[in-house]
Amino acid sequence: MFFYNNVVTNRNVELKLPVRKHKQSLPEVLSQSDIELLFDSVSNMKERIILMTAYSAGLRVSELVNLRFNDIDSKRMTIRVIDSKGNKDRYTILSTKLLKTLSNYYLCSKPENYLFPSKDLNKKISIVTVQRIYTKTKSKAKISKGKGIHTLRYPNLNKIQTFFKYN
Repeated sequence: MFFYNNVVTNRNVELKLPVRKHKQSLPEVLSQSDIELLFDSVSNMKERIILMTAYSAGLRVSELVNLRFNDIDSKRMTIRVIDSKGNKDRYTILSTKLLKTLSNYYLCSKPENYLFPSKDLNKKISIVTVQRIYTKTKSKAKISKGKGIHTLRYPNLNKIQTFFKYN
């Protein structure tokens, strides 16, 4: 009777059950040759630069679509990422090759607001559009590894971790 009166009928009782942990497998990482094949299979310059930026800077797709040209700091060789995961701002590395590529892209397309605008130049490209670009290009390159565009983040993180480990 005690159990029924004090536990079952009491809605304020908290049950502290252990949370079952799921096994996390390592992410699939594209090889350097897969990355080169991916970039060589892109349809146009804008799509190529979108994928190159995601890969080189290790950006999430949401961070990529929100980039503006004033987020690129060529003096410090960084890219400012605003409202990253968890609403945090951060900086990521800007490679010399990506800077050169972005400079050429800027001279050709002169984006006004967002670095990668949609067809309506005042709006950013959508996350779905970027995901489709990756999926289409990966299929065209006949690459089977890497489910989504997030796969492009992993090699970058590995390079950064290796750099700081050995330098």
